[in-house]
Amino acid sequence: MTYLEAVNKILVLLREDEVTAVSESKYSKLVGVFVNLALRDVENAWRWVALQDTVQAVTVSGDFRYVLTGLKEGFTLINVFNDTTNRHLQMRTSRWITDRHNITPLSGEPFYFDISGVDSITGDYFLDVYPTPDAAWTINIDLYKEQADIIVDGDEIMVPSYPVMLGGYYRAIAERGEDGGLLQAEAFRDFKTSLGDEIAMDNTRRVPGSNDWHSHMRHTSRYRRLENE
Repeated sequence: MTYLEAVNKILVLLREDEVTAVSESKYSKLVGVFVNLALRDVENAWRWVALQDTVQAVTVSGDFRYVLTGLKEGFTLINVFNDTTNRHLQMRTSRWITDRHNITPLSGEPFYFDISGVDSITGDYFLDVYPTPDAAWTINIDLYKEQADIIVDGDEIMVPSYPVMLGGYYRAIAERGEDGGLLQAEAFRDFKTSLGDEIAMDNTRRVPGSNDWHSHMRHTSRYRRLENE
């Protein structure tokens, strides 16, 4: 489902006229914001297969810090792997990495890593490794990476789009506040049901893990209040 398609489905549910572009009216723009907020809700509810990605860093002899270009906020690490030697790197704290570089400096194949901070200019994250590389090693960082806000009408929603649309609809209903909350509660239940179904389906695409999306949903007062209705 594209950005524009999601917005138009919500407009139809709201008994509003469809638009040819999300930017066509003030209200369609508002619904577009709701779609992006719902996109974050869905992305954060589960580690979706569709969001799996790999960022690569090639080390340089003598350098232990690397900017992970394009890797900004909204990601979860899965694994860090030396593709040159087929070895996993182990995560350590920033203090541990700093102490090793200052107290027991070594050079060679990196065995340890830390995500140590953010570049103040680009907003990209740093990867620090230890020992300091003495050659070019290809380091693969496997992760779950959020989709950037969708802004172009034809942008495809990467995660399951139906719960994103229903989540946007729920937010639009909440913003209107026209029926004392009854339709809002129903829209939220539809959103939760759709999200749970998609999570169950996505879980069949990987080694089964814990389904903890409910705990995420309870983190906000808005969701806690509605679950008790």
